[in-house]
Parts: sequence; structure tokens; C-alpha cells
Amino acid sequence: MIEFFVPGKPVAQSRPRFARRGNFVQTYDATPAKDYKSWVKSCALDHMEQFNVPMFTRDIPLVMVLVVNVERPKAKKKALFPVTKPDCDNFAKGVMDALESILYQADQQIVRLVVSKHYSDRPGVTVTISEAKC
Repeated sequence: MIEFFVPGKPVAQSRPRFARRGNFVQTYDATPAKDYKSWVKSCALDHMEQFNVPMFTRDIPLVMVLVVNVERPKAKKKALFPVTKPDCDNFAKGVMDALESILYQADQQIVRLVVSKHYSDRPGVTVTISEAKC
């Protein structure tokens, strides 16, 4: 099992952007999503290096649990869960894309995904990845 925390305001994966380059169309991530993916990769690599964690090989099915902590707005002092955008799945897409070829070889290995979104005084994402068991 691997568990680490990505501190800072979570950024959801946005829709891809398109740019025409001559006769071709190029797709790319918007800057905030691209920067956040780099930050997630950096946090994962630091954790792997610190604890000498190897990458999961392609034949291992995985379970990923994401706990997304967003900053509580001043007007919502008693609410526990944010029911506003961005959606949980958009947070998951960005983190899954960032960790591909870092913690696991392909995101097809993830057979179970659990994502929860909470208000917290400490914004960030807790990522837990473990081998799937019956």
C-alpha cells in the first residue's frame, strides 16, 4: 500500500484545449491542470524515493482512494461536504493521469476508485493505492 498527501488547493482536470498547427490540431492541458499534475508527480516521486517504493507492475489490479480536501468558504461554517463544482471525477482524472507511469504503468490497472470531497482547514489530496484483493 502506498499513501501520500499532496498539499495545496486541489485542481480538477479541465477539458482539453485545442490549437491548430498548420494542417494538424494539437490537444493540450490548460496551464492550471498541467501545473497541478506536475505537483502531484513531484509529491509521488518524493514519497517513493523516501520510502523506496517500487512501481506497481502492469499485471497487478489496483484500488485507488482519493480524499479531496477543499478549503471551507467563510459562509459555510457548518457544512461538511462541498456540493459545488468541480466534480469528484474531474479531481480523480487529473490525479490518475499524473500518476500513470510513476506509481503504476497504466491507469487501466485501477479496478476500483473511491473519491470523496470534504471541507477542510488543510486543503490537499490524500492518495492511497493498494493491490486489489477479492
